[in-house]
Amino acid sequence: MLRRHRSVLPALLVTGLYGAALTVAALVALISGDLGPLWWLTLFATVTEGVAATGQNLLLLVLAGLSWTWGIWQILRGPPAGPPPQQDRSTRRLRLALYVATATTWLLHVTASLTWATATVIDSAVMWVVVLLFMRVLGGDRQYTRGAGVLGYGGFTVIGVLDLVGWPDPGVLEMICGLAWP
Repeated sequence: MLRRHRSVLPALLVTGLYGAALTVAALVALISGDLGPLWWLTLFATVTEGVAATGQNLLLLVLAGLSWTWGIWQILRGPPAGPPPQQDRSTRRLRLALYVATATTWLLHVTASLTWATATVIDSAVMWVVVLLFMRVLGGDRQYTRGAGVLGYGGFTVIGVLDLVGWPDPGVLEMICGLAWP
């Protein structure tokens, strides 16, 4: 079982360390009532004031941590062992677009100098390309799903550009984009 994926040992180590840290933080929260370490470990932010260490809060944070643990395992274990599968042109393009989307998301989080509008334009434009490529690769290329994704992310790109140039955006556009985005 451990040899089915290429990077299973490093993934097991990192996932185990995160799981151990999650367990210790949950025990600290149970014993002392301090949600700080668990909050930071699962939400990657400092605890907001006025949040009590109730059973419900503890349960939600532990569930969030378990989903992070599962995600870490799924991502870090790598592809299945053996020769990599052949990828067609659409798959390679989508893969590149997803890497660019990941890099821009990371860049937007570490660059505090960007305005909201600039970040929205960059993020929405990259995600617009991902939406265009995604359904083609999955095989169910339906015009209405691509259209909704293009409307959602394309509309948010337009809203960001309008905000950058100082023009007021139509309020209904934001609502339509928000509904089309999911």
